[in-house]
Amino acid sequence: MCHGDKGQGNREVGAPRLASRIHLYGDSRDLIVRQITLPHQGVMPNWNVRLDPATIKAVTLYVHSLGGGE
Repeated sequence: MCHGDKGQGNREVGAPRLASRIHLYGDSRDLIVRQITLPHQGVMPNWNVRLDPATIKAVTLYVHSLGGGE
């Protein structure tokens, strides 16, 4: 919801564009998992306590694919 249905981002809520080859804190799968589970400062909530491991993996693969990762 925050980043938009196609990862285009929303500056008004502090959600950067995910559909890009450049991610704020790195674009490797490991770094994406880290940002989902232990977010850096900003407005992103900690999803580690809200999502199960399988969902975190699915979100990671999706975000990675938005940046051109395979």
